[in-house]
Amino acid sequence: MGTGPHFIITDSESNSFYNRSELQNFTTSIVLNLFLISLRFQEKFLIRI
Repeated sequence: MGTGPHFIITDSESNSFYNRSELQNFTTSIVLNLFLISLRFQEKFLIRI
């Protein structure tokens, strides 16, 4: 993750597409992390009962 070569894209269309995909990956990882955290909280809550 981020260790590979970075290509400088001069084409504005390709650049905007790249930024969009990066943003999508970023938001997807955040949603997955929140989902996993909520699952852990549910497990702790169920164990307490």
